[in-house]
This record gives sequence, structure tokens and C-alpha cells, in this order.
Amino acid sequence: MKDYFNLTRENIHLHFNKETYINNETIWFKGYVIDKASGILNIETTNVYVSLLDKEKKVIGTKLVLCNFGTFSGHWDLDKDLTSGYYYIHAFTNFMNNFKENESSLFKIKILNPKENEVIENIDILTNATIEIAAEGGNFIFECDNRIGVTIKDCNGKGIKQENIKVVDSKNNIINQFATNSEGYGAFYILNTKNEAYKILVENKYAKIEKNLPPVQIEGVTISTSNSINADQLLIEIKTNKNTLSKIKNKKYQLIFQKNHLISQSDIILNEKIKKITIAKEKLQDGINFIKLLDEKNQLVCERVIYNHPKNETALKLNKLKIENDSIILGGKIENKIASLSVSVLPSETINSFENNAITSQLKVNNYLLNDLKNYSYYFKNFDRIKAYELDIFLLSQKESKYRWQNFLNSNLIDKYEFQKGLNVKVTLNQDLPKKSNTNYTGNLIILEEKTILQEKLESMNTFNFKNVIVKDSTDVLFSLNANDENFNKQVNSVARVINSFTRVKIPETNHCVPSTYIKRDYQNLDFPQNNKTIMLKNIEVSKKRDELKFNKIPQNKIARGLKIDPEKEHLSLLQFLQKNGYNITNTPNLVRVQNVGMRRANGDASEPVIFIDDFPINDLTFLREYNSSDVDEIYFNKFDNSNQTIKGELGTIRIYLRRELNLDKIKPKGLKVNTITNGFQAEKPFLNPYDSNFNSEAYKTHGTINWIPNIYTDKDGNFEFKTAFLEQDKILLNIQGIDSEGNLYYENVIVKTKE
Repeated sequence: MKDYFNLTRENIHLHFNKETYINNETIWFKGYVIDKASGILNIETTNVYVSLLDKEKKVIGTKLVLCNFGTFSGHWDLDKDLTSGYYYIHAFTNFMNNFKENESSLFKIKILNPKENEVIENIDILTNATIEIAAEGGNFIFECDNRIGVTIKDCNGKGIKQENIKVVDSKNNIINQFATNSEGYGAFYILNTKNEAYKILVENKYAKIEKNLPPVQIEGVTISTSNSINADQLLIEIKTNKNTLSKIKNKKYQLIFQKNHLISQSDIILNEKIKKITIAKEKLQDGINFIKLLDEKNQLVCERVIYNHPKNETALKLNKLKIENDSIILGGKIENKIASLSVSVLPSETINSFENNAITSQLKVNNYLLNDLKNYSYYFKNFDRIKAYELDIFLLSQKESKYRWQNFLNSNLIDKYEFQKGLNVKVTLNQDLPKKSNTNYTGNLIILEEKTILQEKLESMNTFNFKNVIVKDSTDVLFSLNANDENFNKQVNSVARVINSFTRVKIPETNHCVPSTYIKRDYQNLDFPQNNKTIMLKNIEVSKKRDELKFNKIPQNKIARGLKIDPEKEHLSLLQFLQKNGYNITNTPNLVRVQNVGMRRANGDASEPVIFIDDFPINDLTFLREYNSSDVDEIYFNKFDNSNQTIKGELGTIRIYLRRELNLDKIKPKGLKVNTITNGFQAEKPFLNPYDSNFNSEAYKTHGTINWIPNIYTDKDGNFEFKTAFLEQDKILLNIQGIDSEGNLYYENVIVKTKE
């Protein structure tokens, strides 16, 4: 069993900014990836795949997101042509394919098309309902007191509360009655079970459903637990009947308590029909635990899953600090814990709920089960003996175990699927290199945006393979070639492409439901807030603001002289522009040199500044001939900056920032080839609120969004602070989720008043 959990298993939670979207909005999410064994953030993970699936769970598209120190941020711009209905987000890593169990995560969201209107049909609540029955311990034993768990859900997976459910025998005699709670779970006993067929009857004035119980086993052993009576003790009952006991009496069994690779076991002898065992809960692991009874041949006899609630849960405290104009500043504290948090800010009357997608239930309960726990607060807010009992009924009703005993015995896990860390970029030269026995070729992959140069030796005849590359999708890169550590001066034609491949983890099963009925409308449905992309403007006034420097806050530019270039007014070449601003320029067919005026090296020669383009140092100044001053957005002169000085004795810096719209082909020097990387990591973008008016409308209050803050970090004492607009709302809802360095999970829904 320890070997079975030897490979690192990852689990992923996505915190969304809400759960219901209009089809012209953006889905925003923060991802948390934990190492299942330790429960803490998995700092080794980098490559996470996030797919959007349609109502039939067919893949619409997949994005690769970069995970840093166990967390990542991402977004999905929705297509305005998407029809209304439920969709899914599937999150996984390639490494998860190594396991028989599905460790990926599937999240259900709702997308609404404003041009469609849902037709509400008066369908009885039991229509299309699913009923699952599970005998406690997995066995339904003759002449034993058997407890049976029942789950009743609608086809969307929502629990059905039902009273007066009858349990009848083969002669339709009522032998028990029970009810399900609002989450759709219930349980009942059949005492001294007979060898006959049993069933339950679920009915109301519109419908009647019968569901058969599993067949009674004439011989066997089952296990029953009581987890809610005593706060410190777990009571276990191992039960059998007279016929079975005569065959197994005095045989040795093993009782195993297991969670991941952590296992304890004890030998027991079954010498009575009911054997009671009491275990101190402090000896169990926090959270989900599996109890298994094995026979002498190590075969699974019965099993039970339980939840052991931590005694000392860490709390998150939030308080309002002050209001500044239309914004509110809030502060919080997690006692002496370093944590990563994310916050969604919505109007308090929103239709969105985060209860079915809480980080706490996802990463400490659902990642061990086949059937997810919904409505986190129903079970865990103000956790007490009654909540513990209802949670135990939910676990009793799990029909199958996610981790099957036969897999433990028969599987020899091998990491067949790669644990991906970054991308593999293959550069292929479209020409033959000169073949000289004493020539060593080295390739340079230059990622200008990341200010990075990667170097690899020639792998085969004309191929360089750069491994573990972190590069965003649609990024332009340069490739250069060295021969014996010297620049290869001839033009090199090359193609760079990402060769990473991944295997899609199987999409988890969900209930199949008859889709809701929507009809098209000829006008925008006024029940939805108006997106600022579609606002009709009556008057448009165009004004030009004074251009301000953007890069002057970068430390190396703070004391430099910065200039914003107006392309309509500047028409000099870049070299002429530098001369105009106080530098001596040499520009011959074979040489370009930029020298400081009146500033000498120690040997008396004129000094030269170090020149950067987009913070990338330029060694070959013939490069600069390709530019006009109008190609430059901002330029910073600092003749006294010695931080970049080398043995050549350069003095000062010139930092040039090009216009974003400038085609990179213009700056391509001789010997360098520009390539655009596709299938890279998704580029992050800041949250933009899609609404800018009608904040007091009913449509905005129910469907709108205020703010999304994906990355909040506490200091070493656990303190954190953030600011958000409240967009004319008297009250706002804050949904806060996160994890600290010890693996403690946080989930809070907080209503904050903005007018007090």
C-alpha cells in the first residue's frame, strides 16, 4: 500500500470568480495544486491543463497554464455564440495519467445567452431522479443488523429532500421508514435481516419509484462505525452471523486504517458475532480515513470510509479598515501562518454561490471520493455532533471506493507519463552546417520578453532541443548560432516549435440530465446586466491626455532622464536621435559606435554606455541602424549608471523601449531568426470589470461582478490587506479561499456593509 502511493499524486482546486456567466464575459480562476500525501502546495508542478467542455463534455478548447509554487491564475474569454446551459471546466496534469484512479478535477458552471430565455416546465421533482443504495461496509449480511445508505438526486446532481420513504419486505410489509435531508442523503436499519428481497418506496402525489436493495448474503462479515456519539472515540462493530462464525472462529484478521501512504494495522480474532472495537480519534489522520478488514489471504472483506474532524482548525479573521471614496480597504489575519488567498467580490444579492465549489471540500474530502460532497457550509459551518452525523450518512452512502483494494495488490505503478516542467522547444535548421571535425556548434534561444537566453549544444545533424523552457503562447523568440563559442556570422534559417505532448486525463463521470429548454428571443434579455462591450453611445467625445512615462518606476530608470517619443513629431533615425541628445555617433559600413561626450575611461579613451532594448542588452550596435526614433515609445539616459559596467569600462546606460505594435522583424539582426512560439503557457492579464453602469439595477445585482483579486499573500505573521471598489452597493459579498504553508484550507463567505 505504501508503494502504491509512492508516486506524487496531485490534486487541483479552481476558485472561480463566480459560477454563472453571461456568454460575453470572461471566466476568471485561481488554481491551487497540492501534493496529496502532505496536503501542502506542490511546488514542483509547473504545467497544468485547463479545458472548457460543452454540455455533452466534448472539449471546446484547452489552455496550458503556468503553476508557480503550487498556484496559478488564468482566464477564459467566452464565445458570444455559446448557447445557454451547463458547461464544465476540467483541470489536470499529464502525470495524473499514471494512476488508475482519476485524480483530475471537474467543475460545473452555468453559461447564459441573453438572447435565449429558459422555459420553466412544471416537472415533478422525482422525474429523472436517481436513487443509489449502499450497504454499510459493502456487505448486506443475513441475520445481522444492517444499516443502508440512500442517495436521491435530481439529474443535475442536486439533492432531493423526501419524507416518509418506506422500506418493505417481499410481502410488502413496512419494516421501517426514513427521510432524506436537503442534500438527498438518508439511512435506515434492517434488524435481523431475513433471506428475502427488500426494496424502498419513494412516492409523492405525482410519482412513485421503487428501488431494490442488493441481495442478502447468506454468509459474510460486515463493518459498522459510529463516529458522532463520542467526540474523542470511534466505535467499530464487526458483525457476522452464526453460520459464518462457525467457519471463521479464531481466524486472524487484519484491521487497517489508511490515508494515502500513512497506514496502521492491528490483528484481531473474530470469536463472536459482534466484535466491538474502540479507537481514539487522535490516532487517526485528520480528514478522510479508510478502514479495511482483511482476511488471512489479504483479501478485502469489508471497508468503511470515515471523516475525522481536526480539533484545532485555524481561523481567518477579516475586518473593515476604512472607506476611500468608492472603494473599501479590508484587512485580515491568519494567526502566524503564511498563506496564499484569492477573493471574489460580488453584489450581496448575487445568484452565485460558492458552496458547491469550496477549496475545503475539494481538497480534503472530494479528492478521496467518487461522489462529491456539495454545499460545504451545510456540513462544516459550526461543526457539531449533528453535522458529524449528517456527514457520516453522506460517507456511508458512497457506493464504491475510489481506491480499490485489488489495485493495491495487483498494480506496479510506473511513471510512464512525464512529469512535465516547462516546455520542450525544438529548433530545426533549414540548412546544412559546415562539417568540420573541430567545430562545436551551440544554439542560443533568446526570449526577449522574459529577458532570457537559453543555450544548448547541437543534438543531431541540424537540431537543437531546449528543455524546461518557460515561454508564453504567441511569444517571439530569436535563435542564434555559435561555432566554437564565437558568433556564427552567416544567416541561419531555423524553425522553432513546441514539441510537448500531453495525454488527456479521462473526464470524470457525471449524472446525465435532460437539458433545460431555451427559446431564442429577438432582443437582448433585460434580465441580464449590459456588458460595457455592447453599450450604445449617444455622444462620443475624443480627447487626448498628456502622455505619461510608463517605465520610470522601474528601479534602474528612477534617476534617469526619461523621454516619451511622439511618433508624429520625431522623424530622425535612432542614431541621429542619440546624437541630438548628447552622444558621439560613429556610423561606418563596418562599425556603429555610441560614445559619451566628455566622459573618459581610466585609460583616457572615450567611454561608451551600455545600450538596452526592452531591457535586453545589445552587443552588436549595427542593430540600431534598423530603427527610427518613431519606433521608440520611451528612452532613458543615465550617464552615471555603473551597475552594468564590464571589464571594457562602459559608463552609463541608454534604455530603449519599443512601441508594442512594432513588428519584431524590423529588429532582426544578421544571423538571427525570429520565430513565434505557439502552444505556450497562457499569458496572464489583469482583471477588467465588464460592467460600467446600471450598478443599482436588479440585473446587475443578481448577475454582475465587482472585482476579482487572485493573488493575496499574508506576511510572516499572517496579516494581509486588499482594496476593492464596491460600485454603489450597500453590501458586498466576499468569497475568500486559500491555503497556508502548513496545508490548512480556508473558505469564507463574508457580507460587508459599505455605508457604515
